[in-house]
Amino acid sequence: MVTIPHLFTVESLFKAFVEDINADLSLMIFAILSVGLYLFLFLGSFSPINCKCIVALTGLFCVLFAYTSGFGFVYFCGG
Repeated sequence: MVTIPHLFTVESLFKAFVEDINADLSLMIFAILSVGLYLFLFLGSFSPINCKCIVALTGLFCVLFAYTSGFGFVYFCGG
């Protein structure tokens, strides 16, 4: 069995982590934009009295906070 020692360095682990995040980043951006579009279409309206854009923004921030807290929790668990 041939082992490649550079695969087990901190630099290679960091590089693999960055590549994984960059691969998933486009999907995360698409998910956040689609949730935002959905919220603005169905919660927002063109009426200045019944516009719920603040509610839509709050929902979008909840999605962003869920992503960041998920990454923090996985980092805390050592994954």
